[in-house]
Amino acid sequence: MSIDINSDMGELNHLLADGTYEKLMDHVTSINVACGGHAGNMNMMRKIIQIAKNKNVKIGAHPSYPDRKNFGRYDLDINQKELSKSIANQINDLIKVANIEKIKINHVKPHGAL
Repeated sequence: MSIDINSDMGELNHLLADGTYEKLMDHVTSINVACGGHAGNMNMMRKIIQIAKNKNVKIGAHPSYPDRKNFGRYDLDINQKELSKSIANQINDLIKVANIEKIKINHVKPHGAL
């Protein structure tokens, strides 16, 4: 039997800069990478994926409402089609970065209000 120990990552620049994300990856088996809706960007995604790949940590997409101002914590009044497109774009952005790094996305974990 195994248990997946999981953490959200790629949300705060200072946690990447000070090595917190890298240290945390020594204690988890999978991570959820913010993919631009509530936090994160292509550069952050790539750095987080590179660390995870080196530490053999599984990677998942962590999409959210397109609401950086409120960190994806609130249910937005948004058209379903627009929301679906935003979520798909976020996941696809992470997949693009993962493909560059030659690693597969393992899962999707919606953020906050989603």
